[in-house]
Amino acid sequence: RYKCAIIYGNLPPETRRQQADLFNDPETEYKVLVATDAVGMGLNLSVRRIIFTKLVKYCGVSNSLAVLSASQAKQIAGRAGRRSSDFEKGLVSALNVEDMTTLKRLLKERLKPNRLAGILPPFEQIELFASLQPEEVVNNFRWLLREFQSQAQLEDGLYFMCRTKELETMGKLLTPFRGMTLEEKYKFVIAPIDTSNKDVVISFLKYVRLFNASKSVSVNLQLPSPRSESYVHKLENSFKILSLYLWLSLRFPEEFTEHEKAQMMLEQCTHRIQVALEKLSPEALKKKKVSLASYISSPRRRMSKKR
Repeated sequence: RYKCAIIYGNLPPETRRQQADLFNDPETEYKVLVATDAVGMGLNLSVRRIIFTKLVKYCGVSNSLAVLSASQAKQIAGRAGRRSSDFEKGLVSALNVEDMTTLKRLLKERLKPNRLAGILPPFEQIELFASLQPEEVVNNFRWLLREFQSQAQLEDGLYFMCRTKELETMGKLLTPFRGMTLEEKYKFVIAPIDTSNKDVVISFLKYVRLFNASKSVSVNLQLPSPRSESYVHKLENSFKILSLYLWLSLRFPEEFTEHEKAQMMLEQCTHRIQVALEKLSPEALKKKKVSLASYISSPRRRMSKKR
């Protein structure tokens, strides 16, 4: 029986590296790696065989499942067999036989070259554009960003403006705050935040309110208890919030004064996630099943069912 390493997108980068190290080390019991498509980027792995359990992934744009692109499939499959690893030649397969035809097609498909690079405007361009706009547009940060995006002229065939939807969402959130300069709002707008994550957005708005009121901004976060439901998920959100605070503390050091505390909590959060993943062993799961079975068969449980 082997242990299993786990890698997925919401894990902190350090935890992903730790899981990869456990899997790569031939002296450990971690001989299997279960991962999402996040395994395709930024990790050095010593893998002999990649097995695709599915060839679809969630697409946030269409809010539905979509078949992997040839680029995505090759990026993941390319983890198997690398010159610098223990396996120079790798094997790729699919768990379901019916997926093999699609997988073979994706791996044989020629990739289209990337012809466009995504860019964000520097603040100086936003400031210059704002000076030419009516007051009602400047006071509505969402409108200002939307107008800039619609009128910006990019060199044809080379660039596109990225994160446009996120910027508009962030601009809408920041519009009610009148005590901030245009430059301060722009720094908040380009902060690394997942606008679809409710917990992160709530923390972001708390930070903005304090900043807008010219008050010192504390971390204002407690790490979840190991006994809480969705413990790992809550830790992942805590990591995102702490990362956001640290990012803002580098831009606004006089207001975000708890940089060292946030850094310490981030390290604790990363460690707790690692420990929680290690506890997802067959032995731990077996104990949970035994505890549940004992509860179901307990006299108190049988009495409550009769009632």
